[in-house]
Amino acid sequence: MIQPQLYYDHDNTVWSCCVHGMMLDLITSISEEQNFLKVLGGLQPISVQSKIRRLSLQNINGEDSKQLATMNLSHLRSLTVSPEAFTLLPALSSFPIIRVLDLHGCSQVDSNHCKQICNLFHLRYLRLSRTSITEIPHEIGNLQLLQYSDLNMTKIKELPSTFVQLGQLEYLSLDDQTRLPECFGNLKSLQKLSPHITIRSPTMLCDLSKLSELSRFLVRFDECDESYDEPFVQCLSNLVNLESLQIFDCHNGLGSSIGISTPGPQQLRSINIGPGTINRVPRWMSSLSALSSLDITLLTLQEEDLQILGSTPSLRNLYVWVKAHRKGRHERLEIGSDYPSFRCLERFRIGCGAMEVEFAPMPKLQTLHLDFHVRHTMDQFGDFHFSLENLHSLERVIVHINCYYAELGEV
Repeated sequence: MIQPQLYYDHDNTVWSCCVHGMMLDLITSISEEQNFLKVLGGLQPISVQSKIRRLSLQNINGEDSKQLATMNLSHLRSLTVSPEAFTLLPALSSFPIIRVLDLHGCSQVDSNHCKQICNLFHLRYLRLSRTSITEIPHEIGNLQLLQYSDLNMTKIKELPSTFVQLGQLEYLSLDDQTRLPECFGNLKSLQKLSPHITIRSPTMLCDLSKLSELSRFLVRFDECDESYDEPFVQCLSNLVNLESLQIFDCHNGLGSSIGISTPGPQQLRSINIGPGTINRVPRWMSSLSALSSLDITLLTLQEEDLQILGSTPSLRNLYVWVKAHRKGRHERLEIGSDYPSFRCLERFRIGCGAMEVEFAPMPKLQTLHLDFHVRHTMDQFGDFHFSLENLHSLERVIVHINCYYAELGEV
């Protein structure tokens, strides 16, 4: 009845679900019977005798528009409008106590409508994605009860300074190019910032560090040098509720030599660093007691990197991409049970030019994925012996090889 979509991250978390059409019809029918939700323009006829608190306007025809004109909407709490129905919508001021407003995809919505929205003082949920809004008025600060705001895929270049007055805001979705206002760290209740935030200065990291309720965020760096290292690590130290972190376009050390201050993000379970390459595994990773999934792109793989990864206590899924192999080394690095976390590892993928590792016993490893260049591996090590016989729980091996310049007998 409720089916997961085929989108998973490394720890097999379901990203979204879909409801079967028959189940959707049943939900709609029961909602109408119990006066929970009215759908105008749907397949089911609706009764308008009672007070309407939740209304969905879909593909409205002539009869539907006549019915809409007779409805008493003064008690409306929730309104969802399709683009086809927007032109028939009464003035937004007709809904003085509305709490949920969803205008997603209504290209007719512009900045003038935004001014009306800013007077809907009871709003908790506001979805304006895929509309034609170009700016948010300063009156947005009136919406003191707002908890959810989706402004993604609009033409908004910058949020006004009054936006930081939304002290109860928990979810914020913005277009990639929309700039956050100064002092956005005042949004103390914010739990999710989507799709990602672009860091343009170390000062932004200081503001970000004040959002201690954040559970998940994606961050990319406009530029990144050593001046970002300490603010970044301090930011991580303060985000005590963080569960998932993804970092784009970072090409420095991310404070590799700096440790995290206590208590730190002890709920952080998943980190993805890439696209972008860092020089080494940051030392602060070993202090993340809940980290179970890591996807990281390194310039080279060093013994010290394995030591840090191996001391991360809860690691189950590890994906390592190495940009450059170390020329001149003729002994492989050993990955295995000498390091505590590798004893718990269940899925491991490594990609590099020359396959630089061999495997000591890893009692729980079930899936191994290898990506390497045949010619580089033979030139550096002379063989393909990776000691897979030590992996007694292994159920699945996937190998991707680059055969460019390789001889037939080597493949």
